[in-house]
Amino acid sequence: MANNRIAELRKAKGLTQEQLAEAIGTTINNLGKLERGARRLNQDWIDRISAALGCPPDELIRASPNFMPPSGQREEARPLDMARAPDQMPTRSAYHDAGPVQLRRVDLELAMGDGTSLEDWIEEQPYDFDATKLREITTTPPRRLLIGKGIGDSMEPTIGSHDDVMINLDEAELGRFDGIYALTIEGAGAIKRLSPAGSGMIEVISDNPNHANRVRTFPRSAIKIIGRIMWSARRH
Repeated sequence: MANNRIAELRKAKGLTQEQLAEAIGTTINNLGKLERGARRLNQDWIDRISAALGCPPDELIRASPNFMPPSGQREEARPLDMARAPDQMPTRSAYHDAGPVQLRRVDLELAMGDGTSLEDWIEEQPYDFDATKLREITTTPPRRLLIGKGIGDSMEPTIGSHDDVMINLDEAELGRFDGIYALTIEGAGAIKRLSPAGSGMIEVISDNPNHANRVRTFPRSAIKIIGRIMWSARRH
């Protein structure tokens, strides 16, 4: 059974799947998955669909029945529902026995040229991330975090080939100090260390000391920052 009221509210408005899919900028197949609960209904989808249906966002979510586990038993840990409070991290008490936070995992091996948006990336299965560890890393809302993977050895030993990386979309501006970012350089996707070089220039640095052209300089206009790398995990 679907855990939302999308189909119910769509039919009440007299809309077909094709009409609603067109209104929210997706395919009929994808809308069907959202209606059936086969695809996670994140905050972005909630905002789009509620606007198209002209209803409050919370009307899309079917209320869960109250459940109290029998005395002496504990309810199984479940992922946090960040769609209910997407702009703030849960309090410490909310993390207790709450299970993992689900982050979006995307296929970043695709070319990320100029004008490419998140909608052009292939979204894969949600990535379960330990809630307590996430709180230690960042207070950014989970809906603004992506999990991808680095390809190649240019950032060794900091990030290895096929390591999982967490990208913070809210940190897409280079500050006064260097940092590691997911970015495009003249249309080519990369994960590199960036450092301000003055006069509108940015140094693009490969951490691998054996990498050819380890430090290159580009005008800021040639670089589009997607987000800062907050965490990485070595694949074994």
